[in-house]
Amino acid sequence: MWEQYADVHRGACLLFDRSALEHAIRDAWSHERTYLGNVTYTREGIATTAVRTLIDQRIFDGRTLAQGVAEYVEQHHDGLFFLKSDDFATEYEYRVVLAAGDDDAYIAYREALIGVVLGERFPAWQRSAASAACSARGIKLGRMHWEHGRPYVLQVSS
Repeated sequence: MWEQYADVHRGACLLFDRSALEHAIRDAWSHERTYLGNVTYTREGIATTAVRTLIDQRIFDGRTLAQGVAEYVEQHHDGLFFLKSDDFATEYEYRVVLAAGDDDAYIAYREALIGVVLGERFPAWQRSAASAACSARGIKLGRMHWEHGRPYVLQVSS
């Protein structure tokens, strides 16, 4: 995913302890419509689910729109948020979806952050600052390295 989501290998990836992150999310955002889970990859992706169509007259009435959409999302959240085409199966994606509405969602992830991995093209002039920030918080720092098409994480000494 580095080429799509990490500024063509110039970005960074944050590594979280899953259970600690989930705990922080539930502490900060205990709303009933919070969805967490692994993404499932199928040949058809979302095209095989009932998510493709929404037939509910309530969405055309301003008085019942919010309730209709909320119920639809609740019934189909797996297909809406956790299903992708197998074209992306190498991602091994885990998602957190907060049904915030118009509210902002702030999650203090505290000790859930356990590491940072810099892309192999992460700007050299920023590496010392990344190293210092990780060292000050006791977080491991690594750097991606690709060899013969295989990814490796190299430890960066602080």
